[in-house]
Amino acid sequence: VATRLAENHFLLTLTTARTGAALMHLQRILDIDFPELDVAMAPVSAQWANLAIAGPNARAVLERLEPDFDVSNEALPYLGFCQGKVAGMTARVYRVSYSGEMAYEINVGARDAQTLWNTVLEAGAPYNIMPYGVEALDILRIEKGHLGIGTEINGKTSVDDLGLGRMAKKDQFFIGSVLLERPAFSRADRLQLVGLTPVDPGSSIPAGAQLLETTFEGGQADSLGHITASVHSPTLNHSIALALLSGGRARMGQNLFATSPATGDEVEVMVTSPVFFDPEGERLRG
Repeated sequence: VATRLAENHFLLTLTTARTGAALMHLQRILDIDFPELDVAMAPVSAQWANLAIAGPNARAVLERLEPDFDVSNEALPYLGFCQGKVAGMTARVYRVSYSGEMAYEINVGARDAQTLWNTVLEAGAPYNIMPYGVEALDILRIEKGHLGIGTEINGKTSVDDLGLGRMAKKDQFFIGSVLLERPAFSRADRLQLVGLTPVDPGSSIPAGAQLLETTFEGGQADSLGHITASVHSPTLNHSIALALLSGGRARMGQNLFATSPATGDEVEVMVTSPVFFDPEGERLRG
């Protein structure tokens, strides 16, 4: 998430485990590719703590923290940002969501992290607030077709493969734009992100399975792609999966077989949109 704090002051937040590598990559770009730019970068991870509030009552909980700025949908819309005081602490509040629910991320100074945690739990008590972990977050992100680093984003997929091609400006240079002009990146059989649902709702789609046009009879078979994530969706009450499938967007509605030679499991699946729930994003924008 890139945020413009002032005219010439920007803050970049990203997955914690890759912060060091990202800083090195950006420094390389600055030193080698664009040395003429007057830009200075500094890591600030140790100075800030971040806490996310997500769910249908997220705004009500934030309001109970008595921010000194307006957090209504009009004043702080989806992808909006505010700075000020929250529960008496200097804070930055982002209206962003990885879960697909209405959500806010609150940044405070590292020394205030425990105080913010305790205050949020107290403010959310009337709404039965509770911490949620990585497994719950993974289910929520798969229901929404949100991308995971190392799974859907694997170093080989392009923005178009992941269904984000419209975000890349065709008439403007950006890092990676020259590479995307190579013929290999416009082939019709590229692995593209799709969703999968079982033809039999009672079946579970095996994790890591290969996708075949026909049932697996043993020996060798031509794989059309593979599953990157598979979970049981409590919202839909059946198994769902994300997959990278050859020519995936042209196969919508087609039935394939998800086959796991490692476990011997095979399930017939239908190719769908990778966004299984609330495709218009009404919950996070409301």
